[in-house]
Amino acid sequence: MPERGLTRGGNYVCSRTLIMFADSWEGIEQSEIILLNLSREDIDAAIRKLNGGKYAIVTLQGQDEAYLAIGGGAHGRYIVYATFNNEKFFYLVPDDKAMGSALLFIGGQEGDFPMETIVDVDLLFKAVKIFVEIGELESDLQWKTSKMI
Repeated sequence: MPERGLTRGGNYVCSRTLIMFADSWEGIEQSEIILLNLSREDIDAAIRKLNGGKYAIVTLQGQDEAYLAIGGGAHGRYIVYATFNNEKFFYLVPDDKAMGSALLFIGGQEGDFPMETIVDVDLLFKAVKIFVEIGELESDLQWKTSKMI
């Protein structure tokens, strides 16, 4: 288990109890990077590396079953979801309620995602900041709940 404590980094405080998982794809072969004792820079770099191809998902695991996942990245389009019990999922939604859907490559496969759940990088970093700092969802953002991804 990672060492407990806090480290200050840039715009937010990173809990050392976080674990980050990031994927990397070469064709159909996937490898996973696992990082403990994270800095803000580690998290930011992994998220900014997402391109909807070779790098398609970053998961930040907090206490117990809590995690926040960020997927996609191609053309500045991301899906951000969180769960605290692996039963109820919270999807970050943008202010504008776009219609339709878009294909995104996340977690090794392409999926058709509703536009109402696709966010930009600025919005996703607002969600990441609070999850990293206190392990909760940013209450000033809009979240849609669902039982499945």
